[in-house]
Amino acid sequence: RKDEGTTGEGTLRLATPEEQAKFAPNEAFYRRFSNVHDALVAMQGRIKSPELVRAMQWLLRNPYIVAKLKATKLTVVNPNDAARGKSLGASLIGNYLSGNRTDATWGRFHPSEGVTLAGSEWKPNSLQDNGMHPITFIHEAIHAGISDVIAGVKNGSIKDPDLIAAYKELEALREAIKPHLTDLTEPGPTRGATNYAVTNAHELLSVTLTDGRVQSVLKSLKMGTV
Repeated sequence: RKDEGTTGEGTLRLATPEEQAKFAPNEAFYRRFSNVHDALVAMQGRIKSPELVRAMQWLLRNPYIVAKLKATKLTVVNPNDAARGKSLGASLIGNYLSGNRTDATWGRFHPSEGVTLAGSEWKPNSLQDNGMHPITFIHEAIHAGISDVIAGVKNGSIKDPDLIAAYKELEALREAIKPHLTDLTEPGPTRGATNYAVTNAHELLSVTLTDGRVQSVLKSLKMGTV
């Protein structure tokens, strides 16, 4: 894969002044922090969504994940950043600026770049989803916290039997869910989110821990059907 995890691969466009004003306070919040852990800790009192609260608690209870998040850089990128002299590197906006409008993303984790969020000057053509939305940030924080464990089990560098067993269960669940997607969801955003969740083990964890729609779909599966 080109990176360790993205949120909402699709089309980015420039935000209208009204849209930018709506998400500017969120951008100001994220820009206060240089790493993912500190932003996550500060965000705890701002979030009411039960699934997001549970996801944050899960991340912050694990000492290994906490250490990873403290070492993970957090960056917000806007379309004018290149003109301001800031490097965009291989970030999510790079695809947009190079003319690739269909492979841009509004959230991205990469081991060498950390977590990058599309700032308030961008607006994806997708419902409420936005680089400044808490779902996007927490989704990418999950990637940052566990991606190297999943990769290590896959490439054989991690030998821990419990982690290997957990990964095998995760992959078995992902494969078992796929045949039921059409039966459980109508065409639309929920099916799209669930399809994205079963892309790989990375996305299965990040999406199911943060997306209430996907959690509802999985709860509707009866034991024995997967």
